[in-house]
Amino acid sequence: VDPMVSVTAARKAIESGGVQWGDYYFDTSPKSQAKIAAAGSRLRKRPIKWKCARVTEEGAMELAYVRLTSEELEEVATLVQDHVQKCFDVEALCYEALVAGTPIDFRDTFYA
Repeated sequence: VDPMVSVTAARKAIESGGVQWGDYYFDTSPKSQAKIAAAGSRLRKRPIKWKCARVTEEGAMELAYVRLTSEELEEVATLVQDHVQKCFDVEALCYEALVAGTPIDFRDTFYA
């Protein structure tokens, strides 16, 4: 089995795993990335409601709709973009390490 297949699978899993902004978790699947990027226009003047998840006091995740100003939406969009870019940066590091003959673990490297 090509070791890069497991690296790519780990990247895809973490990439789509979501990001936390305050008490809210936002989906970071490729489809959601596109929606957030499209909604994050600086031309947007009015607040919007965004479907996400919220952590309860008990630690459980529940469906939530959060009201976001254009500035807050821009923060979320940046957070998502940074998360996704880190996933690809780590995937590239893992690839380079494989080529060099010194494989590294994607998850360990991502969360280091």
